[in-house]
Amino acid sequence: MSDSYPLFKAAAVQAGPVFLDRDGSIEKACALIREAGQNGARLIGFPESYVPGYPAWIFKAGPMGHSAALYGRLYQNAVEVPGPSVARLSQAARDANIYVCISVTERERGSLYLSQLWFDPSGDLIARHRKLKPTGPERYIWGEGDGSMLPVIASPIGNLGGLLCWEHLVPLVSAAMSFKNEQVHVASWPVSGYVRGGPFEAMLDVRDKYIGPVSPEQNPISPLEVISRNYAMATQTFVLMCMHVMLPDAVEALAPGCPPDTYRVGGGGSRIIAPDGSSIGHNIPAGQEGLVYADIPLEMVIFAKYMCDPGGHYAVPHVLSLNMNNNPAPAAAQIGAASDPVPLRFADLQDSV
Repeated sequence: MSDSYPLFKAAAVQAGPVFLDRDGSIEKACALIREAGQNGARLIGFPESYVPGYPAWIFKAGPMGHSAALYGRLYQNAVEVPGPSVARLSQAARDANIYVCISVTERERGSLYLSQLWFDPSGDLIARHRKLKPTGPERYIWGEGDGSMLPVIASPIGNLGGLLCWEHLVPLVSAAMSFKNEQVHVASWPVSGYVRGGPFEAMLDVRDKYIGPVSPEQNPISPLEVISRNYAMATQTFVLMCMHVMLPDAVEALAPGCPPDTYRVGGGGSRIIAPDGSSIGHNIPAGQEGLVYADIPLEMVIFAKYMCDPGGHYAVPHVLSLNMNNNPAPAAAQIGAASDPVPLRFADLQDSV
């Protein structure tokens, strides 16, 4: 990062994919990337597992039966790196002249991983992050990432990074991102189109038993927005909070084997959050697909750090410290073979098709 702290436009996606359809989801993602570029954005972020869709069934049904059939569709529509899907995303980033952070279900050999792929405006795949620990029953679906895939990327628009879903609640992960001096963050979140609770339902049952239902008027902000605003303030970053919209094709695919009305069309809530925790830019209504835009005055980070830099002057290494293992952790070490093909230049990605 240089001494320059630019003002630039960013875009957070609020949209659903073509559910469990890799090619359809890639086509939709590329259209959103090009739209953001045409509207002057220099960075776009996507929701969790946008390609080919979030496996929401795991929180409402067991691992067998219809769930296993849906897993088969997810597996067959997962993204390989490199491959044709990555090449199409690369071309879209280049056409739009924009930084792209898109979350996909990635297939490597026989397993699936939840990933964020980072492209620069030249179309190069410059970084990859895999979720370090899938949450709860997500472990039926995805393997674990490692410390070699926890990037913060120096760029002309700031130091760029991202996390997936519940990683934002792991203090040591946010401490690691602070140490790496992250400045602009993509928070990729899953769907929230459950009729009640989703993964929180067991907690809500206990709460309602002893306290009773809470008032929506007293709780206007969703838990995911609370977490995203906290991350912005705790790490002194701008946060692109990127949320799914659950569409009818997803509800139809998820419905078998579940009680009636388990899922609903709707959701959303994407926004862009400043380091002081404020929501900035122009949001769009819940359930509506589109892009949330905001201007990012990166200079705010200087004065956020003036107050508190937990990765630097506000750390307390004489009391607390963090050990970071940045080494790859492959299932098998192959002597002479690279563990991670990223970064990959635009020409290499196009040649992989």
